[in-house]
Amino acid sequence: MENIEKINKEIKEKLKEIRKANKEKITATENIQQMVEKLKKKRNRIILHLYKNVHRLKKAFPAINTEEITEVLNQKIELRKKRVKNKKRLEKSKSFCI
Repeated sequence: MENIEKINKEIKEKLKEIRKANKEKITATENIQQMVEKLKKKRNRIILHLYKNVHRLKKAFPAINTEEITEVLNQKIELRKKRVKNKKRLEKSKSFCI
């Protein structure tokens, strides 16, 4: 009986260790996800700044027609389309939740 009780205690201790390790892993993944979200926001701000500068340049010098400027402006249009689609999806999901 004593041996069984010792084994039960060991099992309980191991389970506590496993639970603790799982909690630490979950918090670590949440922290990583938060860091990724922050980096994505920072990247989007930089891209938006680039688009503003390219648009301003194109507006000031309409005769300039380089591949780089065209590519950047096309990317801006694609991002706007994606944002509109994402907004529509969010609105639909919110309407289903209500």
